[in-house]
Amino acid sequence: MTNPFEDLEQALVNASGMDNLIAGAILGILFTVPLIIMFVFILDPKGNNSMPAIMIGGTIGIAFSTVVGWFDLWVVAFIIIVIVFILTDPLGFMGKNRSSDT
Repeated sequence: MTNPFEDLEQALVNASGMDNLIAGAILGILFTVPLIIMFVFILDPKGNNSMPAIMIGGTIGIAFSTVVGWFDLWVVAFIIIVIVFILTDPLGFMGKNRSSDT
């Protein structure tokens, strides 16, 4: 039997004429973004703190996209580095007052 996820990726490559890597990234994003939106609406319907829902939906979407072969492992490593960089805030943007009232 063939892998249906690879067949979907190959169909997108044949229809659009793009590379397999780009087609896989598009399919992974098209799967992950609605999954994040779904988790935000389900886990945080009032919109008080949606960060855990975004992290859960994004993790599941990226993990699934990697397992089926749409994302390479370097993409996952890059996403992890970016998320760690955002959460640690090494440049100190979160603590600064951005108003120009001085």
